[in-house]
Amino acid sequence: MNIEINTPPHVVKQWVTDYLKDKLLDLHHKYESISAVQVSFKERQGIEQMQKICEIELQASGDSLFIYKEADSYEQALRYAFDELSARINEWIRVKNDPPDESISTVNV
Repeated sequence: MNIEINTPPHVVKQWVTDYLKDKLLDLHHKYESISAVQVSFKERQGIEQMQKICEIELQASGDSLFIYKEADSYEQALRYAFDELSARINEWIRVKNDPPDESISTVNV
């Protein structure tokens, strides 16, 4: 799995990126077809203060998933984004393991 993390210089604490890597590796063990993850931390001017943004783009089994979360801190934005990412991955796993709704067969006449 390829992990790419983009952060503003000297803004995101090292323990946040270490935590992110650990969580992504745990997720990769759960869903091994994850091939690449790109995480970007950004800032955007909000109404009263700068909003911290965490974007996660994940590639797995030819599908891609994009998560965008804003919060007051990078840590909080990462937690929100990772919670949603985990929920979506669990949904992917559930759908992948479910049998199809219909069974279609072809009969040659």
